[in-house]
Amino acid sequence: MSIRTFCLVLAFAGVVACDNSSGNTVFVLPDAVGDTKTPDVVVPDTTPPNPDSKLVAVLKDPSGAVVTEVDEIHHFGTPPAGSPCPTPLGTLEVTNNSTVDATVTVSVRDIVAIDFTPSGAVTVGPGETKVIEIEFDCSSTDDISTVMDVTITNGTESNNFSTALKLDVQGAP
Repeated sequence: MSIRTFCLVLAFAGVVACDNSSGNTVFVLPDAVGDTKTPDVVVPDTTPPNPDSKLVAVLKDPSGAVVTEVDEIHHFGTPPAGSPCPTPLGTLEVTNNSTVDATVTVSVRDIVAIDFTPSGAVTVGPGETKVIEIEFDCSSTDDISTVMDVTITNGTESNNFSTALKLDVQGAP
């Protein structure tokens, strides 16, 4: 079995950190004695790899493709040339693989014309997946550029992240 190793040199600290394909991190300290060009000590990272989170969130665009941020366009006007109102911007699918209920909250940092359905604190039972719709409510003609914050917690574990939420509003009346 071949083990691939990737190293990061932290020159300012005189430390080299290497990750190998078996998931272990090894910190190589510089030669303190100065007698050779090899390190005096190799200190392995004994922290076990973090298991995959049991609280999983997947952000998808309106077509269902997995994305890392919301970045859409709204065209004012009557469909098919214009966008429907409200305009779907995507979904957040939250899966709870733990054995206790989890709570999901989604918010934006600015006052913008964005709705989440369902809104407020959403409970996701053990083994359950809930879908939260993200929509532009068409009540504004302004472009939107904000941050969406997502918090998922089950009392013992928490999965928090923030992502960009952008909407280019075109053809405003």
